Amino acid sequence: MASTKVQRIMTQPINLIFRFLQSKTRIQIWLFEQKDVRIEGRIIGFDEYMNLVLDDAEEVNVKKKSRKQLGRILLKGDNITLMMNTFGQEDEETAIAKNHHRRNSFLVPIPSFHFNHDNDQFDKEENGSEVIDSDAESSLSYQPPFPPAQAKFESDMIVADLVFRSVDCEFVLHEITQVEKHANESSRKIELQEGLLELLESERLILLNENARMGYKVASLMEENKGLSLESLFMKRKVAELARCMLNRREDHRVCVLSRKVEDLQGQIYGLERRNKEYYEQLLKHEEEKKNRAKIGK
Repeated sequence: MASTKVQRIMTQPINLIFRFLQSKTRIQIWLFEQKDVRIEGRIIGFDEYMNLVLDDAEEVNVKKKSRKQLGRILLKGDNITLMMNTFGQEDEETAIAKNHHRRNSFLVPIPSFHFNHDNDQFDKEENGSEVIDSDAESSLSYQPPFPPAQAKFESDMIVADLVFRSVDCEFVLHEITQVEKHANESSRKIELQEGLLELLESERLILLNENARMGYKVASLMEENKGLSLESLFMKRKVAELARCMLNRREDHRVCVLSRKVEDLQGQIYGLERRNKEYYEQLLKHEEEKKNRAKIGK
């Protein structure tokens, strides 16, 4: 034992369980393994131990080297270990009252257990001396090694009840921590969602204003388009009138040209008639002269 290095398990509240399970207190233990397999057994200290078998769990008295390690099972992460006192609340209150009456007369020495990492076993101190933590040393004093059995039983009941309450407090604190963590995460998510909602609301208002502005712009463009369509219709009418005017002007120009041509032709006809008249008069004069010459020659 002297050559083997041992180390006390300091995991709370498991170290308290190891320190107080050596008593004669009856403790009911439920171990829930994987695949929902339930193991039930009853411990009366470390000397009377149970054979933890999945198919058959019974209370037996075995040697220290051959029994399985309770520490590994309790510290295993896949197990949920729940310890409950088999005695009722009435017996606990009676034991607490009796222990309060007798606590000034004696105190129970608590031998310590060590966890051996080399062979995975819990061993007692060879010399049987009392090994406790500093907080326990400040509260415990030397007492006779063999107190009455009933007083030891009552004190062990109180200690076991304190252990159970400590375990329950650890579970409750863990659950409260998880609930607070989830609450903080939920509040953070709610704040982020509120910020996102405000951002979306501001974007919605901006889009509504933009939509209204675009609606006004479309209405103004429709009015302008209507005015342009009316102006286009007016321009078409003006173009038609100008086309008619141009046609009329062309017709008038043609008429003017034709009238001028007619006047020229009339002038030419008048000149020809005058020349014809002059030629006829000359012809008549020539014939008269010719007749006169003929008369004179006869």
